[in-house]
Amino acid sequence: MTGRSWLRLTVGVVALVIGTLAIAVGVAAAGSAMALHAVVGRAGVLGQSLGTVGAPPPTAAIVITGVVPSISTDGLPARIESAMTAAGIDIDALIRAEGDFVLLAARPDKSGDVFVGIAPSGAVDAFLGGTPYAVAERYDGGTWGIVDVPGNSTPTPPDAALDWTRKAVGSPAEIDAGSLDGRALVIMHPDASPGVKTDLRLEYRLAQASRTLQSAAVTATAAGLGGLLLVLLGASLIAGPRPRGRHA
Repeated sequence: MTGRSWLRLTVGVVALVIGTLAIAVGVAAAGSAMALHAVVGRAGVLGQSLGTVGAPPPTAAIVITGVVPSISTDGLPARIESAMTAAGIDIDALIRAEGDFVLLAARPDKSGDVFVGIAPSGAVDAFLGGTPYAVAERYDGGTWGIVDVPGNSTPTPPDAALDWTRKAVGSPAEIDAGSLDGRALVIMHPDASPGVKTDLRLEYRLAQASRTLQSAAVTATAAGLGGLLLVLLGASLIAGPRPRGRHA
């Protein structure tokens, strides 16, 4: 085999490999776009009510631990889920990487603001020590269970009480729920007045969903077509030039 033939064969193999990888990238991008579209749609927001949680006076705060924000992918078509799994795409990781989880808390009667804060459990225990508060747990059916923790100390307004990982005040108060991992969520009135009751809602938000989906579609198309052209080029180089027919 001549040096020229070796060069043609090498270039052909390289083009074939790169083209195959490009097609794989295109398939992954297309799968990601279809998965996100199936989960959140073009609006880019998927919400879930977590119900109402509350405790009467003298309770000054409600503490929730062990919450892991997540959304259901039950609406994802089986063929898309199977294709993404075969391509090695972690759907949960994709969801977390592309969007944000936001927790919203508001008084049911809209009578005022709510304070929500996220902090390490140890810091929360120190802050609320001696104060009457409640620990809430959400059951599988969506209802809340409350365990009262007695105390006689006067509660302190929470805003500047400790170095919160995240905090928000509003009606509703909105907080980054992605910071909940391994930490405690505290719900209070901004002035620490007793008796706490709030509606909770978890939202998954995909910023600029239409643009994200469009970018993924463009990437998929470009990678797929470019990869196909490279595969065809590589195959033709490996096969070599066609022999010319003999003329009489």
